[in-house]
Amino acid sequence: MFTRSSGLYESEQQLAKREEVLKRLKEVLQEYVLHEGLTHMSEAEAASKHIQLRTFGSYRLGVQSSDADIDALCIAPRHCSRASFFQKAPILLETTPNVTGLHVISDAFVPVIKMKVEGIPVDLLFVSLNLDSIPEDIDILDDRYLRDLDEPSVRSCNGVRVTERILQLVPHPDRFRTTLIAVKHWAHVRGIYSNVLGFLGGVNWAILVARICQFYPNSLPASLLSRFFRINQMWTWPNPIMLDVVANPLNLGFSVWNPKVNVRDRLHLMPIITPAYPQYNSSVDLTAVVREFAYYTDQWEARHGGMDMQIDHVTRAEIPDWVLESVDAPGDGKHLRKRAPSKKSSKKKKRDASDCDGAVVGEYEATSPTEGSSSKKSKGT
Repeated sequence: MFTRSSGLYESEQQLAKREEVLKRLKEVLQEYVLHEGLTHMSEAEAASKHIQLRTFGSYRLGVQSSDADIDALCIAPRHCSRASFFQKAPILLETTPNVTGLHVISDAFVPVIKMKVEGIPVDLLFVSLNLDSIPEDIDILDDRYLRDLDEPSVRSCNGVRVTERILQLVPHPDRFRTTLIAVKHWAHVRGIYSNVLGFLGGVNWAILVARICQFYPNSLPASLLSRFFRINQMWTWPNPIMLDVVANPLNLGFSVWNPKVNVRDRLHLMPIITPAYPQYNSSVDLTAVVREFAYYTDQWEARHGGMDMQIDHVTRAEIPDWVLESVDAPGDGKHLRKRAPSKKSSKKKKRDASDCDGAVVGEYEATSPTEGSSSKKSKGT
């Protein structure tokens, strides 16, 4: 496959190294919980308290590059406070072999410990839940755990919750991963992959690709990649990209993205909404990205014809093998800009020979995104 031959996947050795880093990190954090417990309870009782370490972001999605960091959340029981964690855990980490560059940012919008373990960058977040001990099978998506948490704690949980929800909402996670890896590489090459610089970051690209996977639940990565550029080239911002309607059955009072209520939310240029409560606009800090994103998707469309060219204009030898995978029936989309009719519209479009539904690439109907997403998700989940 082109993405593998281009070095966009980590080797088995690199993956094993990351797993070893996480194992060592969990051991150190478990030691912190034990030490903290000894100030409140007996040694036997303290030894029975456990933490859990959950990853999120590119590593959890399975789309990390070889130089990517590991985003992780330490989920601790109630006897561990955030103040204690950011004061005492770094002491244990500093004495751990092969931990370098440790930097504590406890007063950040999302408090974090940054470090390198075995040369791999790690961003470590923390949350303390109202539990005696954290079970291994804890469902972090359960909104009940958000009760009694303050805003920094909820923000710390958001990364894990959003990542897990994305994986739940895509019909075929493996196809989603392959498509996202290709899109991320495309964005990196064109210098528009950086939320720090006002462009789109990892969660933004993941949600955009996941939405295309929902529109076309039966499509393979080559078709999804084609449709990613075409749909986003036609999308009329600031209509939001949403993977799901996020419910709040427990009536928790956290602030959520809602342009009907919040005037500031109406000013967002390119809303890409996270799929877990409390939902927020993951692209709120964008600057000129709308123009840049539209420009580059237009460039892809102009050069590649939305991949219609795979049949009509290009021989098999001229494109990677993953571009030639089969195309399935097009899904529905709302907020798509009307396209001028093709000069070759009188000619019958050729179809992918492996397309069992006989779909014509590039034909779309505008319907409600809620209807489209719900119908597609019912097939994929």
